[in-house]
Amino acid sequence: VRSLNDGIGLSITEAFVQEGYLVFVGARSSGGLIKKFGKSVRFIKTDVKKESDIVKLVKSAINLTGRLDVF
Repeated sequence: VRSLNDGIGLSITEAFVQEGYLVFVGARSSGGLIKKFGKSVRFIKTDVKKESDIVKLVKSAINLTGRLDVF
């Protein structure tokens, strides 16, 4: 999920967390993510304008979980 600090990104994160997913979030700052969602989220500092940052986000999810359910 990207752009999580408000709007649709935050709503998507909340929905996936409620369904029991481990959510990897890419954004410039964590915006209080850990406080709000605890161990249900992993924050990866990401500039969505940089392809290399997006690749890093996806690889982080796959390396930690062995899979990627939703992209």
